[in-house]
Amino acid sequence: LRIDLVNINHLINHSFDLINVIIKKSIPFVVNLHDFYYICPSIHLVDSNCQFCKFNCQNCGGISHNSDISNEFILKRWREECMNLLKNSHVNIAPTQSVIDFYNEIYPNLNNFKVIEHGLKVDKSSYEAKLTSNPIKILVPGHISPHKGSLIIKQLKEQDKNKKIEFHFMGTTIPNLNSYGINHGRYERNDFNKIVSEIKPSFSLILSTCPETYSYTLTESWMAGLPVIASDLGALKQRITSTNGGWLVDYKNINDIYNFIININQNDYENKLSSISKIKFKD
Repeated sequence: LRIDLVNINHLINHSFDLINVIIKKSIPFVVNLHDFYYICPSIHLVDSNCQFCKFNCQNCGGISHNSDISNEFILKRWREECMNLLKNSHVNIAPTQSVIDFYNEIYPNLNNFKVIEHGLKVDKSSYEAKLTSNPIKILVPGHISPHKGSLIIKQLKEQDKNKKIEFHFMGTTIPNLNSYGINHGRYERNDFNKIVSEIKPSFSLILSTCPETYSYTLTESWMAGLPVIASDLGALKQRITSTNGGWLVDYKNINDIYNFIININQNDYENKLSSISKIKFKD
């Protein structure tokens, strides 16, 4: 076929044989880093408690446990294969610098990384967010699973004895969170702003327990004019710190998160709205 360039979008459910063929034939290729698959086959870097593993492989929650094969052995072989992939790539493309920082922890000798931010073609919303009370309306967008904070959502609502907060889920929830808020179901990205205007939330909540590599829901929330409360981790930390478009919290401290939500200062809230209005989005 006389291929000039191979763009490896992902290798989940594939072997590494293709890489060996490409390298043998001297065909240039690029690798897209959507997650941490090339660091660990668990993909998300979460432990058995579904919290960020911090590379503590003794408590790995993603690699299958086998009495004859240790996690350390699996990871050693895995990273040998992935090192071969990444070092021979023309360039390894990451959506944020935070992704490169994580990869550099494991592969410190590699220098062929490049940041190319994801783009979205979504119009900014005309919705004017306000800090509501009784209840505080909170949007929780995206695929909300344990590593995306679903268990934290349950704990926050269980703490909400006086019903001061009201969760609005947009997307999918695992496990089912219908008894913890109002589920608006799946959405098309082009309808995001319209649904937000109907719900009228004060802000978005993105409490991933794994390091995000970008977070489309963060971008969608900002385009809808919503400040975001997010985990102090990965791309969420980097993007919110650089834009002042929200607040960062420790996802492990449920009590602090709840108290923070019900005590957000009006001036601080308006400051975040002002910052969001200045964010430049890549199309």
